[in-house]
Amino acid sequence: MSAEPLLRVDGLTKHFPVRGGPLRRVVGHVRALDGVSFDVAPGETFGLAGESGSGKSTLARIVVGLETASGGRVRVGDVDDVRGGDRRAFGRVVQMVFQNPGSSLNPRRSIQATLELPLAIHGTFQGPIRARAAELLEMVELPRSFLGKHSHELSGGQKQRVAIARALAVQPQLLVLDEPTSALDVSVQAKVIELLQKLRDELSLTYLFISHDLSLMHAFCDRVGVLYLGQLAELGRADAVFRAPRHPYTRGLIASVPVVGEEEVALKAGLERITGEIPSAANVPSGCRFHTRCPAAEERCRHEDPEFTGDPSEQAVRCHVHSIV
Repeated sequence: MSAEPLLRVDGLTKHFPVRGGPLRRVVGHVRALDGVSFDVAPGETFGLAGESGSGKSTLARIVVGLETASGGRVRVGDVDDVRGGDRRAFGRVVQMVFQNPGSSLNPRRSIQATLELPLAIHGTFQGPIRARAAELLEMVELPRSFLGKHSHELSGGQKQRVAIARALAVQPQLLVLDEPTSALDVSVQAKVIELLQKLRDELSLTYLFISHDLSLMHAFCDRVGVLYLGQLAELGRADAVFRAPRHPYTRGLIASVPVVGEEEVALKAGLERITGEIPSAANVPSGCRFHTRCPAAEERCRHEDPEFTGDPSEQAVRCHVHSIV
């Protein structure tokens, strides 16, 4: 794995203002992200896990330039994020595959027009655009005859393959995959994941994979980060985090994974499920953000925000009780 990261996320913060009263003044903030930092190496698949409301999708949208960060920095290769920079240049190095392919594809455009549009906008491809569109379809294992179809004529899995082909059109270095299989049937999910693995190897792609499916993340990702209320709770190699989770939140998430085999049974041994609901990001608890739901919480957890301990390339945890020396 290269020592020079492809994706650098440094101190990323996103606070959404909450307005109230007759004058619509700012009365608070939703703290969607609070100082998130991690690196992703070229060719690596980095998974980001967490419950709904943890900040996963907000982070994904900031990485691809669909949201503006309140603070911090995103850098892909030699290109900084789009704040005050060249949006097209950034779009040529990072692209996104969305959760619901039905809503991410324009029903009025043919598949050919859908695939030709990014080629025309970025103007980086030299050659017949229609031939490139057909080549993109073949890359995602769809026949060229699909060029004349529209999205309503395709199945969910076929739509997601077209969405992947569209993301690959400008030959990006990084793909952000935001729950790319959650809207698909289980059998179709497996085929899409196989395709993504094949494309990663053939095209030397790097993935930021957002998912709530920890079983899938364990099999698909090289490293993982676990988000809770806008902060990373745990970070490290996927096999290390899943076989010996340190943070009580990570342990609770793994305990909630449906058991589908003996390996999953072994991973869940001795782990406790999470109880209660995730607090509002507009009213973040003091100290450790997880202390209101943590079975191991101590008095200092209620007042002191823990620091990361350990090696992020192997395993690191933000926890007073289960710190790594």
